[in-house]
Amino acid sequence: MDERLRTINRKYKNKIEVLQRKNFEIQKEKERDHKKIIALNNRVNALEIENQRLLELSQNDSLTGIPNRRRLDAYLNIEWLRGRREVSNLSLLIIDIDYFKEYNDHYGHVEGDRCIIQVGNTLKKTLKRPGDLLARYGGDEFIAVLPNTDSVGALLIAEEMRQGIENLGIMHQHSIVSDFVSVTIGVSTTSPNEQMSSEILVHRADAALYEAKKKGRNQIKVFI
Repeated sequence: MDERLRTINRKYKNKIEVLQRKNFEIQKEKERDHKKIIALNNRVNALEIENQRLLELSQNDSLTGIPNRRRLDAYLNIEWLRGRREVSNLSLLIIDIDYFKEYNDHYGHVEGDRCIIQVGNTLKKTLKRPGDLLARYGGDEFIAVLPNTDSVGALLIAEEMRQGIENLGIMHQHSIVSDFVSVTIGVSTTSPNEQMSSEILVHRADAALYEAKKKGRNQIKVFI
């Protein structure tokens, strides 16, 4: 009887040991899986951060760091559709540095780049609302998109920009209109509707800019 009990006990202990080993292996496997999940999540998070960084780089101007033409086009389309839904005004400013080619030729490309950066930063600081966007349109031109802004409000912002650039005091010996770097601005305002496209707003601001240049530059013209 004692031998039978001992045999049973041994078998019982063996089963317990087997179960304990299996439980231990299962626990280890769970820990490995948990670590794999953590590592996978970390990789996913890192990829998301990198993708966001690449997206920002693709939508920002490499010189000034402000939004580029690609970001501008997308944003203008969004605000145009919003203006149609809300029946609100949308204004657009095209800002051109006066006689920038002459500035670049005289002072050199390094100073030319520095001038564009300073102008871009100053224009950006003028925009106070989160919904306003400043973008580099190309070369020495910038565009400001001003949602829910009428022509009076757009003109006030444009004048603040013009004065802000003049107040930088960047010497420009080859400018006909000022001893310092200045800008000319074309302004266009409309209430978006289905019969128009956002391109109309840009064309009108460009036409106003052209008229302002013809009249002597370092000034603002509102499209009428």
